[in-house]
Amino acid sequence: MKWTYQRDGGENYPVKFGDVWTVGNSAVLICGDIEQGHGDMLPDYLVWGPVSLLYCDPPWGAALARGFRTKSGVDGDSGKIVDFDIFLRRFALIAKLYYEVPTLVEMGLSWEDDMDAAFIHADAQVVSKRWRTTYYGSRPSSLHLYQWAGAPLLSDVPNFEGMDDGKTPALAVSSLCREGSMVVDLFTGRGLTAKEALGIGRGFGGLELSPYRASAALTTMAGITGATPKKIDEVT
Repeated sequence: MKWTYQRDGGENYPVKFGDVWTVGNSAVLICGDIEQGHGDMLPDYLVWGPVSLLYCDPPWGAALARGFRTKSGVDGDSGKIVDFDIFLRRFALIAKLYYEVPTLVEMGLSWEDDMDAAFIHADAQVVSKRWRTTYYGSRPSSLHLYQWAGAPLLSDVPNFEGMDDGKTPALAVSSLCREGSMVVDLFTGRGLTAKEALGIGRGFGGLELSPYRASAALTTMAGITGATPKKIDEVT
């Protein structure tokens, strides 16, 4: 289960909330919070190459979003209530910073319409495509493609129908992230999308709320690149 953190590298690096880390010259990770504006800061650190794909797996619903915040310690013991509609709208606005870049988003079926509404609310028309997928081989889920109206539309999109979410990032990155460019994941987790990007020579930029999971992601990226993660900055 994703909640079970054992020997996954979360103890390897002294990541603190607000840290900015790099792995070699091709990957950067901010340990920060979408709701505190840290996602808006990520483009300033993406110097390896242009971004050509966003691939994200946000929390599915307010309860899970709150659970991630509690487990990460970002809100202390306050148990902050998450307004999930506002959370999704904030996410969509950050995605809009990469206006010409297609965005793929994993989501549970109960919240897929809410996510579509959030992207539509982001003051732009959105071309959306959905595929039915699975989560850990069993739970029904969906994968959405968002392209901003007025931006170049993809002419050749792979078919993700029926795939498990453990395999969709690899197909997305290999098909949609061109050589010499970067993938961005605003919910990096332990680094699955980063692994797929760096494994085929693409760059990676990420945001992760939890210091523990950020360390695990850095461990994943170090294993792929052979580079030692380094803290380069702090954001507030």
